[in-house]
Amino acid sequence: MKQLRLVFAFWRRHRLRATLLVAGTALGTALTLAFPWLLRYIIDGISAGVDERILLRYVLLLVGFGLVRSVAEVVLPYSRAWTNIRFEWLTRNRVFRSLLDTGHSFGNKFPTGDTMQRLDHDLQELSWFVCSGIFRFVAAGMTVAFVLTAMALMNPMLTVLTVLPVAVGAFIWTRLGPQVYTRYLAWRKTISEINNRIESAFSGLRLVKGYNMEERLARGFRGRLDERVGAAVGTIRVEAKIQVFYTIVAEVGILLVLWVGGVLVIGRRLTLGEFVAFNAYVLMLVGPMFDIGNLFVAGRRAQGSSGRLSELE
Repeated sequence: MKQLRLVFAFWRRHRLRATLLVAGTALGTALTLAFPWLLRYIIDGISAGVDERILLRYVLLLVGFGLVRSVAEVVLPYSRAWTNIRFEWLTRNRVFRSLLDTGHSFGNKFPTGDTMQRLDHDLQELSWFVCSGIFRFVAAGMTVAFVLTAMALMNPMLTVLTVLPVAVGAFIWTRLGPQVYTRYLAWRKTISEINNRIESAFSGLRLVKGYNMEERLARGFRGRLDERVGAAVGTIRVEAKIQVFYTIVAEVGILLVLWVGGVLVIGRRLTLGEFVAFNAYVLMLVGPMFDIGNLFVAGRRAQGSSGRLSELE
């Protein structure tokens, strides 16, 4: 956790913003998850012949929640993005200021291309994790807790049955996630090496031309570019496989709800409104379950980026 000291130091200085973001995330999540619950009462009310005034009250409440949620969906992402940019700006300025006090030995240990890579890609990676990554996990945790509670209140047996494939998928994701992390670091390393080669070539341009090293340098550069492309393609392939797996898990959950839930509706052990709400909640549950698993991968990636930035100070 010491490697994330930049993150902890930032939030210690911005406690009020952290509190507001937590409250806003909780409100936005509650509004989003209230829709299937209200829709359940509307559908069951229509089936039971409930008074129109009560149904109208539910509909107006649904519309009101929708308007507030629309505002929250604009304000919250803007606040998180602004916080990410703020952290990136403050950290980059502080590191640049510390670089002004370094001696000649610093350039030998950290070449210009490597320093640029750390202050560009590594800092961008860490800045996303500082707010968007953390609060995405917070929203996912709140969503999972609320959805599981709501589903269990409607039908515990169907809840266990539909959550099982999602839970298995999230567990497998924690195993596949490190592959993305490993390939991503390899890709990042090739980018740093290419930046170093470019900087060295331009800095020693006279030596390159004086010793007629253009073709040899070009062949070496082409080889490193091929490695970079290969690393990038490998990373994208793993991410694409995970995305396909993600879709399969979601579809399996929906099929279970349609099959078992349909049987329960026919047997009058589940109302039509609860059946519709279950379908909506299963779709809401898949993404957050994977977000929770992804936090561990993003956290390890952020630790690496934070450690590389701390070495420059």
